[in-house]
Amino acid sequence: MFKVVPDQLRLSDGWVRCGQCDEVFDAKLNLQAADNHLVSGAVQDLDSQSDVVEDPVSDPFLAVNPHALHFEPETPAGQLVEPQVGAPDSVDQSVSPQGSKEDDSQPRDDIPEHSFMRPKGGSPIWMRRSVRVLLSLICLVLCLLLVAQVVLQERDLIAASEPATKPVLEALCSVVGCTVTPLRQIESVVIDSSSFTKVRSDVYRLGFALKNTAPISVATPALELTLTDMQDQPVIRRIFSPADFGDKQEVMEAGAELTISLPIGVKMSGSPEKISGYRLLSFYP
Repeated sequence: MFKVVPDQLRLSDGWVRCGQCDEVFDAKLNLQAADNHLVSGAVQDLDSQSDVVEDPVSDPFLAVNPHALHFEPETPAGQLVEPQVGAPDSVDQSVSPQGSKEDDSQPRDDIPEHSFMRPKGGSPIWMRRSVRVLLSLICLVLCLLLVAQVVLQERDLIAASEPATKPVLEALCSVVGCTVTPLRQIESVVIDSSSFTKVRSDVYRLGFALKNTAPISVATPALELTLTDMQDQPVIRRIFSPADFGDKQEVMEAGAELTISLPIGVKMSGSPEKISGYRLLSFYP
């Protein structure tokens, strides 16, 4: 228990520091009436152990608000004032010269004000309603632009996955200057079978079957034919585009298999027996 002057508590807003452990605490939370049978020597001894913070800079709490516990005592040194039991506002009342009590509801200029109790100068600019509305509109526009960019970038995949969206995508491309083409996904197209047979001395027949393993339609790839000699070295290369496969062969539906047979004329300056093998490669030009 510590005995302190009520005026000191009023000026420091109840904050004191223990003289034994240097702990800063709110004395108003445990304010009690002093026992009348305490001897003055014990009271003075306890009072010497509890004092108002003298060095506000050394305490972390006072470093934030160094003026919170700074005051000038109004009572002479050594004189003790008994604490009064009741609401903290009753301690702050005084008698006017006319004999009436002053109204505590009126602001007092002589009472120090804590920094955390002072109103701020104003809300940050980004918390204003107009600024927040503007930022929301900017975020909405940026999100729409991002969605439009993704749609344009993946327009072929979207049109292949959802054919109903193709007219919308074509209308959008007419504005930005792009086209919607069949999806190019070469890993989904495999050469299921092939053959290369000689018809006569300078005429051969190439047969092959392309299969679409994807669950959506893809573009028909081009085909590269490489004729090799006895040492497996390239002798002749030739490229076949989807237009060479026949009409309406530019798109392969999901799971579709395309079987093609093409006559090939080969004229060589040397012996035609030089051709002994072939290789096929599908690709998108």
